[in-house]
Amino acid sequence: MDINVYTIVCAGLSVINTVIMVFMAYKFLHTYQLNNYHLIRLFNWYGRTNGRYFKRLVLICLLSLAGLFVTNTLFNGYAHEIFTYLGIAFYFVLSILFVFYESKIPKKKPLVYTRRMIRQYVVLSLLCLGLNALIFSINWNFMLLGGIYHNFRFTLIALSPLALPVLVLLSCLLTAPFEQLNNNRYVKKATKVLAKRGDVIKIGITGSYAKTTVKVILAKMLSRKYHVLSTPASYNTPMGISMCVSKLKPFHQVFIAEMGARNGGNVRELCDIVEPQYGIITGISNQHLETFLNIKNIVKTKCELAESLNKRDGYLVVNSDTKHLSDVVENLKCKYDLCGVCGENNRVSIQNIVVTSEGSVFDLVVEDKVLPCKTTMLGKHNISNIAVAVGIAYELGVELEDIVSVIAELTAPEHRLQLIKTANGMTILDDTFNANIEGANAALETLSMFEGRKVVVTPGLVELGSEERESNKEFGRKIASVCDIAVLIGANRSEPIKAGLLESGFDEKNILVYNSLSEAKSEFKNFLKANDSVLLENDLPDDYNEVAELK
Repeated sequence: MDINVYTIVCAGLSVINTVIMVFMAYKFLHTYQLNNYHLIRLFNWYGRTNGRYFKRLVLICLLSLAGLFVTNTLFNGYAHEIFTYLGIAFYFVLSILFVFYESKIPKKKPLVYTRRMIRQYVVLSLLCLGLNALIFSINWNFMLLGGIYHNFRFTLIALSPLALPVLVLLSCLLTAPFEQLNNNRYVKKATKVLAKRGDVIKIGITGSYAKTTVKVILAKMLSRKYHVLSTPASYNTPMGISMCVSKLKPFHQVFIAEMGARNGGNVRELCDIVEPQYGIITGISNQHLETFLNIKNIVKTKCELAESLNKRDGYLVVNSDTKHLSDVVENLKCKYDLCGVCGENNRVSIQNIVVTSEGSVFDLVVEDKVLPCKTTMLGKHNISNIAVAVGIAYELGVELEDIVSVIAELTAPEHRLQLIKTANGMTILDDTFNANIEGANAALETLSMFEGRKVVVTPGLVELGSEERESNKEFGRKIASVCDIAVLIGANRSEPIKAGLLESGFDEKNILVYNSLSEAKSEFKNFLKANDSVLLENDLPDDYNEVAELK
């Protein structure tokens, strides 16, 4: 074939293959985004899933390679050169089918095409295009050599997807300096905006669990007296908070920032942006133990909020019901009060609790004042969440009558023990956002108050490091004490839960195991009945669902 014709043909094929490779890279980039653009967490995903996605790419490449080699061998010297291009059709067809199949897998949180992700795609596309140009250049040499080497023409193109992990990594490394500078620009701008707004009351909320719930409750209470802006959903990273600050208006009087953490120093970094005068530690658990390594590090990181408050003579509310209260208190140097259900020295405490499947009634005790309250929020743990929110609201001058009124109006945030009544008479407790043992136990305790058969649907708890197996086993024991049917998602991941169930004498025929949540849902009609009460406990993000889908 003439070199000019070859160049034109291969330029077109390079563009086509670049598009295919970029689509194949969706899973890598989606996981990268789900993990807040942390490369280490991307590697953790790869290890956690045993490289299953990459293994599927390998299978596609090997099948394509076989088709190419056989076709090249059959047509070598026996037909017009154009017929040798038939072999490459194996690769393109199989690759397109692979991309189509992957696109049909349900995603709880699809990839968001932010400006950063678009830049990532552009750099990756250029790298893929460069690789394809190199491949076709090498391929020309195979064709010139003739003989046995002629049989290897276009075979390298079939292996090109195997380079995707390296190309994705390289694209991330190439864009990282710019992205860091760009993020710093947004963070610095947000920091300056908040620093200039000395008229705004700034509140930070951190803890291993219940941050979003407490934030929502507190915002509603403070709204009775102030104009409040709070970070939406679970926007609890530097960029999430910075994005929210851009919406701060002159009329806002209070800014509430949820502060998440996976590593030491994360809360301090957020406090440097917000400079809070008030704060809440919602509780301590082994959540994210995988990255924190031990409880001591978790406590130290959450107490970074107290360190920040101490610099500004700030005020902190600590949930007195947390398991590691003594560890927290010994780290505090700022002014603080304890609030919660338990505790003798609480500024805000709860008495005479009656918890039902319709909500709760209780007496709210604020210093020496006793106020009867009722709420439709489910579970004793939510009463504890209310108490810590009351601590800050009362400190900021919200009238107790208004606080009681807000408590009566509270509803559960979406996916956080949210009550749903179905048309066929079933009761659904949607606790799919939950992912810690304390919250899971509280949800099961709430489920026990409902009528009818009790069913739990769960993939188990994650990110608990060395404690993950035992925590899930204990979770299984707790399920056995409450539920009639256990629906487990992911055979391997849920194995410790099943072990805990069986140890507690749970009937194995009532343990149903499915590969994915979608598969379980398709079978609900076969075993769920009217008047059943169903707890949906935890719903793993897509980077964990890779495990559930395949096991």
